[in-house]
Amino acid sequence: MKKKILYILSLLIIIGLGYALFYFNQYSIKEDETAIHSALTKWDNRGTDVETEIDILKIVQLDKTRSSIVLYETPDKNIGYAQLIKGWNGKYKIHQSGWGTNTVSL
Repeated sequence: MKKKILYILSLLIIIGLGYALFYFNQYSIKEDETAIHSALTKWDNRGTDVETEIDILKIVQLDKTRSSIVLYETPDKNIGYAQLIKGWNGKYKIHQSGWGTNTVSL
């Protein structure tokens, strides 16, 4: 009986550690402009061989939410946005992003 309880407890600990590792890897962007810039550049260049640099125009924390919106400009002068969500560890993850020729106001 004791072995069964010990086995279940160890299994729960392993599952909990696995989830914590997954969570901290998912929410890994620090709350500063250089870390956000680096993560967005990596995010926008995924799947391509040519790395393009972006310029962050503005970062806005949405009131009473865990979301921030980042406005940025691509090298070909298109305006883009990204929604970042803050986790309980105080770091962000990129939820969605996009860019194009539509008008975006600051």
